[in-house]
Amino acid sequence: MQKKILILNGTDEINRKLGMICERLGIESDVIPKEKYNHTIGALAGVTDMKEAVPEYNEKELSMEMVVFSGLSDKELDIFLEACKKEKLSIRLKAVRTDANVSWSAYDLYKELMKEYLFYKMRGQ
Repeated sequence: MQKKILILNGTDEINRKLGMICERLGIESDVIPKEKYNHTIGALAGVTDMKEAVPEYNEKELSMEMVVFSGLSDKELDIFLEACKKEKLSIRLKAVRTDANVSWSAYDLYKELMKEYLFYKMRGQ
């Protein structure tokens, strides 16, 4: 399975650092443009086909960066996250592509992660 990291709403510095880490670890990285936020996680990760036209994303800007890991083993994910720590790179919203979220749009996944982020932030965690 192809190892890939989808990057959404990252700053130029975040995108650059994530790209460098991915290159070192032999993982493909893909900075997803705003226009594709309505595409499914599976289509963006290259694991499902795009069979129908998807309207261009025209909603508001995202407020946080998000990465989605696709095809990485637990060990590879741990190595990647450790490399982020060494680079002092903090990504607030992270997800792993699963059978449950593969058909969600990138924006829908973002909204779900934001709910979780705010829930835990309100609890002081």
